[in-house]
Amino acid sequence: MLEQALQRGRVTVSGGVATWVVDGQGAAAMPADEWRSAEKWAASRRGGINAARDRAVLLERITTMVTRSGTTFTTLKGSQKSLDQLHKAMKGGGFDLNEWRFPADEGTPRRRPKGDNDVEPSSNPSAQGAGTEDGSHDTPQT
Repeated sequence: MLEQALQRGRVTVSGGVATWVVDGQGAAAMPADEWRSAEKWAASRRGGINAARDRAVLLERITTMVTRSGTTFTTLKGSQKSLDQLHKAMKGGGFDLNEWRFPADEGTPRRRPKGDNDVEPSSNPSAQGAGTEDGSHDTPQT
């Protein structure tokens, strides 16, 4: 399966990052240890007659991956923590990170949306359904 999946493509491993380039279809980067594990798994499987299907099955084995703009054979995947680690490894490996599609907030401090910080307190919070400082709500007595 590995040979079939790698048709028209090549994988390079540099440091902690593996890069899979498929001619005419783009590129994906992943942690090298995940690639090695998937590579061993695919080498022990029998390939089919469809290289695109074998490629997709192999890519399912990889849990963290980013793609270069224009890539058609896979998409970004992974937890924020694992993507942060991949970002760090790629930066350390000299990759031009502007070429790769990381989540928009990757590598930046997490901030609350601007609207949450700029809300003006009302002179009468109960009128807007807000609670009191102790967490209780004012309810009119009937």
